[in-house]
Amino acid sequence: MYEALAGIVVDFERTHPAKCYLGRSTFNTAIFARSTGYSRTKYHGAICHAHPNDGGIHLNIHPADIKTVVEAGWGEN
Repeated sequence: MYEALAGIVVDFERTHPAKCYLGRSTFNTAIFARSTGYSRTKYHGAICHAHPNDGGIHLNIHPADIKTVVEAGWGEN
């Protein structure tokens, strides 16, 4: 699962290089937003990263979308 998620992260960055870049979060490769506004946030513009130990993914999404994601069972808040 981790290999698949990590591949999606890398492919997304390759598809949208003007909007994001690959970097290192605390433990994993992550996608970061190319925006000065996001660099001042708690996670310095991190969009997502995958976890090799459980195949999970941490994803920062717009607050308006959280309810939809949680209610669909795709994530937790």
